[in-house]
Amino acid sequence: MLTSGLTAAAVLLLSPVTALTQRTPNIDGRRLRQRTDTFAQYMISSLEHDTVRTDNVIETVRIDANSVVHIVLALEDPVQQHADTLVERLPHLSPLAQHTHRRTTSGFIGFAATQVRGWLQLENGDTVHIDASLPNPSYNAADFDLIVRAADLQDDTRLELTGFSIYSNAIVPLRGRVTGTEVVDGRRCWVFRGTNGTTPVTLWIDRETRDLCRELIQVAGGFAFLETSRPRGEAASLTRDELTGLVVEGDALRHTVFGFTIPLPSSDFAPYDEMNDALRGMLGHRQDLSVWAYRIPGDSFIRLAVVVQKGFAGTEEAFRRFPKDLLNLGPTGDDVSYKDSIVWNGQQREYLIMSQDKGGIVSRVRCVPSPESRKPALIVCVLLTGGFPSQVRRVLEGPRFTTDGP
Repeated sequence: MLTSGLTAAAVLLLSPVTALTQRTPNIDGRRLRQRTDTFAQYMISSLEHDTVRTDNVIETVRIDANSVVHIVLALEDPVQQHADTLVERLPHLSPLAQHTHRRTTSGFIGFAATQVRGWLQLENGDTVHIDASLPNPSYNAADFDLIVRAADLQDDTRLELTGFSIYSNAIVPLRGRVTGTEVVDGRRCWVFRGTNGTTPVTLWIDRETRDLCRELIQVAGGFAFLETSRPRGEAASLTRDELTGLVVEGDALRHTVFGFTIPLPSSDFAPYDEMNDALRGMLGHRQDLSVWAYRIPGDSFIRLAVVVQKGFAGTEEAFRRFPKDLLNLGPTGDDVSYKDSIVWNGQQREYLIMSQDKGGIVSRVRCVPSPESRKPALIVCVLLTGGFPSQVRRVLEGPRFTTDGP
């Protein structure tokens, strides 16, 4: 995971590039798995003996045939917010590019086999141009944790690598070793202690899945940043990008962050603002829920809404409770018929509801959970009112989580 915003500011002194030697490592990005995790970030002061919760950090790893895309977002704290996208080539995680955006700085670097070029805008508005030769192989220092997770980890593994840091405009050593095994959140983890340049880093890596379970970054002045699992039961707040991520693309809805799609009967659907406002008012101040409503302008025969809960507990009991307890979708006195059913069997998991009111209007709901690998987990529900049978069948084919989504 990337260093925090304060860490980046602390190393933003630009230094000349010097070369380092290294051994060829056994790094294979195919050991990683595609997923999204949300970590709680804490700032620890050893001098004041104080620990403060500073943000939620969302890490997404996307994998295709040729590359790994690593996205790290921390957007809630106005001081430390950052958004970084790093791209590496498979299988050895050779760096391709990095886009970085922070509150007062931004930058980009692109890598070739033995060259890195780009720019970094400093807090004072100056822009530093980056153009350096690199030994081969070299890595992106900002992705040190991903590189370690993709290494051939054993109880005695040591790494001595060369990295390039956009923040210091310098080649830096990436070093460390596995020092033991500890249990984190019930998972047996390798403990890897090392340095990213001169910054001490400790990683707790799931021995079975290679997922990052915890990370500790020590910075100057007696401060450290700890990223670990959120407290049990804590609601996962939707970010601004997640709240605005559902878009109409032709004859489908697609969520650009969560990676699910919902077929539409036609490309004529548009946001239904009045219904949106009413439904969101019903949700109150829930930060883990959002709703989007759509209709065909001028056509009152068919309407649909999409509801997402972020931070679903992942159990069958929680899935059963969601439509009725949180969405209040149980039978009412106006219904002349009401049916519901649930499937919770392996990868096949869905909740279906069908009701018909006294006016003959039929409403249908289909809820599905996100793939088990996704953390925090989601529930996505499609609520459909009206429509011809062919339209209903098409809409209720969704939501589907795409293979290249988080």
